[in-house]
Amino acid sequence: TVQEKSLKDLQVLVKHSFNDDDLITCYSEQGVIYESIVANSEKFKSDLIIMGAQTADRYDYHLGPNTASVVRHCKTSILVVR
Repeated sequence: TVQEKSLKDLQVLVKHSFNDDDLITCYSEQGVIYESIVANSEKFKSDLIIMGAQTADRYDYHLGPNTASVVRHCKTSILVVR
């Protein structure tokens, strides 16, 4: 499936980008995005979640609905990148 291929591609990217793949957990599932991220951050005892900001225009960035919900509901530290 597309989901399985995407997860496999992500795992290959992580393996080639980082020396210690024990530090990074990759997973893929379906459902409500922010609920899944919050639940899995607790399940995996995550230290950090990295999420992207949305580009409103060339000079402005804002949090999308999923990033905003994760920031609001998650106890784990979150780094939002643009």
